[in-house]
Amino acid sequence: MSFEIDYFEGCDTNAHSQAAYVSNAAPVYGSNVCTGGTASAQGTTSGSPAAIFNGSTSPEWYWVSHSYPQWFQYDLGSGVTKVVQKIRLSSGNGNSYLRNWILKGSNNGSDFTNITSGTYTGDDGWQDFTFSNTTAYRYYRVSIETCTSADQCWMRECEMMEVTYSLQSYSGSEHTQGSYSLKVEAAQTDSLNKTLTKTFDPPKNLSGKTQIKLDMYSSRTGSNVKIGFHDSGGTTTEYTPNITSAGEFQTFTVDISGVSNANKDAIDSIILTQVNADSATTWYLDNVYATTSGARSFGVIII
Repeated sequence: MSFEIDYFEGCDTNAHSQAAYVSNAAPVYGSNVCTGGTASAQGTTSGSPAAIFNGSTSPEWYWVSHSYPQWFQYDLGSGVTKVVQKIRLSSGNGNSYLRNWILKGSNNGSDFTNITSGTYTGDDGWQDFTFSNTTAYRYYRVSIETCTSADQCWMRECEMMEVTYSLQSYSGSEHTQGSYSLKVEAAQTDSLNKTLTKTFDPPKNLSGKTQIKLDMYSSRTGSNVKIGFHDSGGTTTEYTPNITSAGEFQTFTVDISGVSNANKDAIDSIILTQVNADSATTWYLDNVYATTSGARSFGVIII
């Protein structure tokens, strides 16, 4: 009888995948995404709101005789969405500065969701804000809640960035079971020894099982990824598949017949570690389950 460990059907979106398989890699923020689109703003302003996104802190731009809140926004364009997780703001003209603001996102231009909020405490200079966001939006709106001036708020520039990781999980289109798999992108060099970890609650009981089966697909050959099955008692059973044919799934069998039931009766996490980062790698993992027949030895390491 087989026992599911992870069929990856929960990886139906990138957001779900990344929430489940958490990377320990430090975030890397990309370039400004507010290019090639359209800027707009609420109310009467001095100049065009495009000045806020022109790549320069000059010319300055401001609202004329308004109370707050007011907003400016950027439309990335038809068919374009980005998962923004950083915003940079520059405000002021010597006596009128932005203070409290809310960043909102939308995909139809009318229904907006609050993403994050903050307080700009600078005077003319750049201030950076990072935050959690897993949803890709087309429209990003900055709502100015308060300003140092009662009726004006001068903005110099706004930039927004996506975040990437040297090791990151996604929803996989290549699969052998169900409709989804785990897709992983590992950067050259920087992904080395970085991990993706999924926690099971409740833990998986593999007592009496003698092997673990898994399907793996990789863009390059070799033993590049280590898969660890951690038991709550402190034992980790590890296995490093050797990909012999790139660009297609291979099925691997992990022999756990020598692991005592006490060390596999409460598997509380899977830990995926990039052990070779000589080149960038994209790989998929699917259909991980335990069974009791046909066990073969592949050098399981018990730590």
